[in-house]
Amino acid sequence: MKRFIITLCVALSALMCAEAAHAVKRVKVVSFNIVVSNHETENGWDIRKSAIARFLAEEQPDIVGLQEATYMQIQYLLAGMPDYLFCGVSRDTGTKGGGGEYSAILYNRKRFEALDKGEFWLSATPDRPSRSWNDAVQTRIEPHPGAMKHNRICTWVRLQDKSSKKEFFFFNTHLEFGYHADQNLGQTAREKGVELIVEKMRELVPEGMPVILSGDMNQMTDNRCFTPLYEFGMKNSRVEAAKVISEENRNSITWNGFNFGANKASTFEQEDKSKGPGNFFMIDYIYYKNCKAVEYRTIRDRRYGEEPEVDGTPYMSDHYPILAVMKM
Repeated sequence: MKRFIITLCVALSALMCAEAAHAVKRVKVVSFNIVVSNHETENGWDIRKSAIARFLAEEQPDIVGLQEATYMQIQYLLAGMPDYLFCGVSRDTGTKGGGGEYSAILYNRKRFEALDKGEFWLSATPDRPSRSWNDAVQTRIEPHPGAMKHNRICTWVRLQDKSSKKEFFFFNTHLEFGYHADQNLGQTAREKGVELIVEKMRELVPEGMPVILSGDMNQMTDNRCFTPLYEFGMKNSRVEAAKVISEENRNSITWNGFNFGANKASTFEQEDKSKGPGNFFMIDYIYYKNCKAVEYRTIRDRRYGEEPEVDGTPYMSDHYPILAVMKM
């Protein structure tokens, strides 16, 4: 009898270990446009960087999609994140360590192993540094600041959870700038850019494998540039997540422009256009497929350091970071 009980305990222990290894895992994802380090105004990097580092240290996201990050900024953040590695290259040079902006991906190396990684440019020549597509509106109004003036890149990585062996893909990008109240610049580039991202997902991601896309998309939720994502079966974590701080937080603006707080109008539109679903300043996203969004937050509800504030609303960048918890 005693031998039977011991055998049973060993079997149950093995079963529990096996189940734990394949248990449903939750992955905390952050998307954050941190603004390039050469932004030398009263909102420069030096007065914001410690708050951003503290935010990442306290929240401990599993994966971070950064936009407008320079190599110097990435290295500063990684210095306080010893358990993290990053994927990405300069959008201008195509090299790691080169000048220019990155759409970088930071991931927890203790939890994940990168099985594959890469990048492509949102252009007609995606295999090398290159500018995005132009359109007739931009051609007529150049050199408007929203006209085509930058390369655009998408970074991707295939990660494996070291415990569960679950694999998934993570993409991070920054679409063309230019949507404003009086002119819709960059629309061709955003539409073609999203089409290319979906094309690459179809090429790289095996059927049924989870895939997540983070980014500063520079466009409102209901714009037609996102149609290829929806047709591919991707969902918006902001819309789908069951757990939120509040509906106001779920529907918050994500771009603050360094010039208005929670209740102020922007310099481009009236206040009523910065409220509610599909608002003019909700331009940052975490999309997903073959997994589930269980929680969503717009990070504007607390302070993480000595970051600046407007009317009591703290900000670490001209974008508020967004956070989603995914069940894989």
